[in-house]
Amino acid sequence: MLSKDLLRYSLKEGHFKPFLLSSQPKWLAKAKEILDLYQNSIGLSQEELTESCLKHSSSVGINTKIIRGFIHLLDKKVELHEVNEEGYQEHRQACFEKSKSLFQGDHELTFKHFSEELKSLSLCPDYPSLYGDLAHKRRIKSVPQWQSITLIHRYNLALCQGLIQNAQWVHLSITKITAKKLSYLIRYLNFFGLLFRCQEQKGYAVSLKIEGHLTLFDAPKKYQKRIAALVGILPQLDDFHLKAELLIDQKKALFQLEPEQGLRSHFQAFSDYIPDEIKLFAQNMTEAMNNMGFEPTPAPEQTGPVSDWVIPDFCWQKDSQKVYVEIFQNNQASMLQKRLRQKPWKKEESFLLIEKALFKKMNLEENIHLMSYSSIPSTQKLLKALKNS
Repeated sequence: MLSKDLLRYSLKEGHFKPFLLSSQPKWLAKAKEILDLYQNSIGLSQEELTESCLKHSSSVGINTKIIRGFIHLLDKKVELHEVNEEGYQEHRQACFEKSKSLFQGDHELTFKHFSEELKSLSLCPDYPSLYGDLAHKRRIKSVPQWQSITLIHRYNLALCQGLIQNAQWVHLSITKITAKKLSYLIRYLNFFGLLFRCQEQKGYAVSLKIEGHLTLFDAPKKYQKRIAALVGILPQLDDFHLKAELLIDQKKALFQLEPEQGLRSHFQAFSDYIPDEIKLFAQNMTEAMNNMGFEPTPAPEQTGPVSDWVIPDFCWQKDSQKVYVEIFQNNQASMLQKRLRQKPWKKEESFLLIEKALFKKMNLEENIHLMSYSSIPSTQKLLKALKNS
């Protein structure tokens, strides 16, 4: 995702229109020139490489925002050499202490004397720079092996992500999608804590309204990134139409995305997306449930309005008894519990809700919300299994 200072767009007739790069030979050649600079940068610092790219752009007349956008995307994939961070910190401390002693001395202090006193210490061979442990000073070890068209596709997607994070609201219409893929999409939205509701539904063709970041008082910047992540997977859909209202520099206008704009997604397929923390949880939780005689089972098929769907992340079954577990964001708690209460649950079914943030906390028992319609497995057994995870 590009930052605000790197966004290139126009505002015409009440619409924000991104300046997407085409796959014409002109832009493919420009992208290759930057990629070549990165290929020849092994051993340089990121600071030196950035200066080289900007100098090149000014000589050939490329818009600086485009070059900085390329740099922003490539730098995220650059691998840097490891350095002795602790050693650099100690070296800086020694230099600062020496500097302090010079200022406190009785002799007359001149710049020449000051620099000579520090020269032997600050130019130590092991630490050629006082701040050599900082990212922009570290040496480049490897760079991404991208094709020109890959860089252009990533730039266009990052540009749209940078714009959509300013959304006041988002309307997403999907006309061609299977029930299974739609359930994965809804689970993806839920996992990222996006607040949405279904405005229209015909079969599995749906129109969703997603709230913007200004609806939240808590961590709105994180919510902006989650909306941007949604744009990252949209090109994976066969047919979609996104319309949003953006507020940029006190100017409010509409923004639209459609498949015809040619965006490409490099994101992992949203139907396969499983975060690392949930993978670890699933491994330990499944082992604990297996010890109690429960086996994994497919999630129940969803029917009816999408707004009423409850899609558990995990399902286990033992004879006629079933246990469902869903990982949720804190801002979804009340809506999720409302949907659960409306469901006609059977006596043999239990549903466990676990707040996502608890994966990073030790005291799970005080924060777990359990809505149970049976005593099997018992709450204590579930809590014990969670603690073991």
